[in-house]
Amino acid sequence: HVLQDEIVRFYGQPVAVVVADTLDDAEHAAAALRIQYDSSRPLVDPTDQLAERIAPSAGRADRSRGDADRALTEAAYKIDAVYEIARENHNPMEPHATIAAWEGERLILWSKTQYIANERAEIAAVFGLPVESVQVNCPFIGGAFGTSLRTWPHVTLTALAARHVRRPVKLVLTRKQMFFTTGHRPRTQQRVAVGANSEGKLAGILHEGVGETSRYEQFEEALTAVTEYMYSCPNLRTQYRLSPLDTGTPNHMRGPGEASGIFALESAMDEL
Repeated sequence: HVLQDEIVRFYGQPVAVVVADTLDDAEHAAAALRIQYDSSRPLVDPTDQLAERIAPSAGRADRSRGDADRALTEAAYKIDAVYEIARENHNPMEPHATIAAWEGERLILWSKTQYIANERAEIAAVFGLPVESVQVNCPFIGGAFGTSLRTWPHVTLTALAARHVRRPVKLVLTRKQMFFTTGHRPRTQQRVAVGANSEGKLAGILHEGVGETSRYEQFEEALTAVTEYMYSCPNLRTQYRLSPLDTGTPNHMRGPGEASGIFALESAMDEL
């Protein structure tokens, strides 16, 4: 959705790009832009009563064995709690950056990416080029933690700007822009209930999780997957839902899903 229409889907979405000989000139020109917006109320909180909760279009959703609800009702000892994790940003020491140069109909990119083949294919598709006409160089990835797995808007914008001005263009994100346009670990809300019998053996586990995603595409992760096999328990039920919001799309971040889900499960076990 880079400059494809007039809809602003999230705070920080690129709506224009300015090219200049110096950074100061580019920042001055960008600050001089006057853009008019028709505003509407955004939905950015998955706990908002207006927020939808939908099943993922692909991958894991619900799993069960035995009768977890009955086991929890009859358990001698149990804990039933809600755990929330705020959004987390990767933000490595160095910001994302891209250099683009065109040689006729051949595009050469220097980019911070963990997935060279994917970026090459996606940029080729955007510009209608054969994959062989796009070269992606990444001698050093730097810090990534998952933030460099996708082809973010600035990569496309850099290539577009370079073709427009017919000169090589370098684009480096600011630290502020790193918080909005390069993904994040999604905010989650999880309910975990764990019950045990009088001998201390697990009788039932319930794990319901909701993770945020953007309205324009779904991002899902293995939020409740570890719960299915972490402990020997005859009765278990898991449920995973997504909450589409007016935010940028989340992204994989160091143990995507597992890190968030295991926090909730292990917290409940500790409390039990």
